[in-house]
Amino acid sequence: MDGLQRLKQLYLFIRQIEGPGMLFSVTLTTPEGLSWRNAGKQAVTLAQDNDYIYQGETLRLIFNSGDYHCEKIKLAPP
Repeated sequence: MDGLQRLKQLYLFIRQIEGPGMLFSVTLTTPEGLSWRNAGKQAVTLAQDNDYIYQGETLRLIFNSGDYHCEKIKLAPP
């Protein structure tokens, strides 16, 4: 959760981080603070098509998108 909060401070398009629970939820917005329509869906598609490599280990992340405009990314914690 702390890592997601640090990302929120770096990237203005991350509006909200929700958790902890079974899933974390990250809400993406435009610079004007409006819903970034389909951003979550696009991010999930990219993540599912590519492996994530961390410290030399190949990992497959569990992602989903949601909310009314698909502007949220939902991911399972490790």
